Amino acid sequence: MPAATTLSRIGKHEYFAILGSGTYVVGSWGLLFASYWSYHHNLTAWQCFRQLSGIIQGHWPVAVAILYLAFLVGSVLRAIRVNPMDNFCDKWRKLLLDKLFTQKNELAEEKKQEVKKESAEQKKSDKNHDQDSFPYHRKLKKVLAVLKARLGGEMVGLDSMVDSGDSTHALFHFWKAELCREVLPAFEYAQELEGRVRLFATMVWAGALGILAGIIGVAFWASCLHGFAWGFIIFSLLVGSAFVFLVFGSQLRHIRDQEATTVFIAYVALNLERSREKAHPEK
Repeated sequence: MPAATTLSRIGKHEYFAILGSGTYVVGSWGLLFASYWSYHHNLTAWQCFRQLSGIIQGHWPVAVAILYLAFLVGSVLRAIRVNPMDNFCDKWRKLLLDKLFTQKNELAEEKKQEVKKESAEQKKSDKNHDQDSFPYHRKLKKVLAVLKARLGGEMVGLDSMVDSGDSTHALFHFWKAELCREVLPAFEYAQELEGRVRLFATMVWAGALGILAGIIGVAFWASCLHGFAWGFIIFSLLVGSAFVFLVFGSQLRHIRDQEATTVFIAYVALNLERSREKAHPEK
């Protein structure tokens, strides 16, 4: 049953995107609550955790409420548009890579000069097409150029597919709708890629909220707690959240680009198949 397979895969990614990120956020801010509880009741970190664990074990509705809260938080993160975080992560990733790996040598200077010589008309075209945003006009144009070089005349009339300015995002959803209607396996794979994008995006948000919780926790520890155990726990939360943010954020643009390219190529293939059927109806 292809449809059942599609739904099961979508459900699997939704499960991890929602509960994974929600659990991380609730756990991060739960540590802040635990530190305050420890300070308020004059407990050590381990005494605090034992006491809170006993409350959860003895009152199962509390555990259900925490799980439901994680689901709600994850659902909110899942609903946030991916574009703002995608663009932000791409900017800091490029900046980080430039600082870490780019050497100021003659080759780099030559490349800078070539960039400066880019025509004003091309710059205006790039700006109008918003090429740095999903679904990435520049990349799709390169993919189309490669396909045209291989397939020649069969690709006539497809340039308009990636030359529609701000409406390309709407076209992307139309491409997926067409794949759903006519090529279910391709649509299934596209949905799997989208689920992976959503998983990475929600984990980036979870990492960011974990960093915020870590910063607040460090300030609270420095002013009130001072214990080694709580210091180690809170600093571990801060470092771990930064790691989550960097790992998932550095790969968000890559997997989203994969999604856009896959859907575009599948839709081009669908159009080619339609053209061939019209040209050779007898086959």
